[in-house]
Amino acid sequence: MGLGNKLGMKPEINTRALELTTIYEISKILTSTLDFKRSISSVMNILDKFMDMKYGTVVLSNIETRELSTFVALGMNEEERRLRTYRIGEGIIGKVFKTGSPMVIPEIRDELSLRDQIKFHNGDQRVSYICVPIKSRERVMGTLSVVFCGEAVSFSMEDGIRILVMVASLIGQAIELSYMVNREREKLIEEKTYLQRELRARYRLENIVGQSKGMKEVFETVHRVAATRATVLLRGESGTGKELIARAIHYNSPRAQGPFIKLNCAALPETLLESELFGH
Repeated sequence: MGLGNKLGMKPEINTRALELTTIYEISKILTSTLDFKRSISSVMNILDKFMDMKYGTVVLSNIETRELSTFVALGMNEEERRLRTYRIGEGIIGKVFKTGSPMVIPEIRDELSLRDQIKFHNGDQRVSYICVPIKSRERVMGTLSVVFCGEAVSFSMEDGIRILVMVASLIGQAIELSYMVNREREKLIEEKTYLQRELRARYRLENIVGQSKGMKEVFETVHRVAATRATVLLRGESGTGKELIARAIHYNSPRAQGPFIKLNCAALPETLLESELFGH
């Protein structure tokens, strides 16, 4: 006997409370991490506890190839998951993706395509299938489908569709957020690469004016030390270009990807200088 029955709750009230708890847990998972695949796997595990699923899959579309492939699959091994690809408009998953409308198969034994794909033995119990679209801003991004024993659950088929539509909506929002984060990351990487390329161009030795014998010796030394991890001490009067040479060494070295840090030693008290440069 469930907790709701012990407290005298009506079965439908108990089911509604379980639905709300399931949605809450799923939304909490999807907003707790940017590891999208890990979060979707956790979502499927939560759904499994609610629906006692035999199979459950999240299928996403590839924007470039327009192919539908299985992203996460509960009840399938890794090889089965990789082999499950679909075409838009073909099969139940392809039709749901194309139309953007849920499809329900009350008994999968009556559906030849599902009977061939989903093979398990469950006696005489009715095995049902629900597939709903994953949308974001009215754009279909994939599908969420589950297989479960309709007689073993406490909710109706309509309730099952409703909760899956809500879960698919949450997944769609998470996908959109993941795309936005990836686009911003790529944009930042491109900007960083561009700025590093500009800095290297600006601080190339060819841009430093100097044709004297002494400057040529400096350039040769810069080329030699830039490739090493040696500590370099630059000496010279103010305005002779020490910082320019220091930047040239940095941006021509394997450490060019890292930051170039300047420190005004004259502004530091003698007692703090050593700890600032070499640590406490």
